[in-house]
Amino acid sequence: MIALFSENYNLTIDELSDTKTPHAKARIVRQATLGGGVVLEHNGVCHGDRTFRIFASLTALQATTLRLMFENETVVYCVTGEGVFSGAIASLNDRRGDVEVEYYVKEKIE
Repeated sequence: MIALFSENYNLTIDELSDTKTPHAKARIVRQATLGGGVVLEHNGVCHGDRTFRIFASLTALQATTLRLMFENETVVYCVTGEGVFSGAIASLNDRRGDVEVEYYVKEKIE
């Protein structure tokens, strides 16, 4: 189950198995050297590099709420089994209640 909420909207959905909430990746720069080796520069890990792809089948009311949230809110919170994140809905594809949401994480709150 995933919850999306904002200042004006609140939505709880049962995501489908295609949903992907990948773990954060390290910010690593790999540079080849003239001697045939490489130099790795590790710049930490940031949840803000994550993109969630959420797939769900929604009722008409849920789909309407999600569309209004997408169109009107600049900050949307996403609650998963991993924690609470702030971010924004980057894209919404609604095919008669079967939705695909692309959610850009800004930060993990808790």
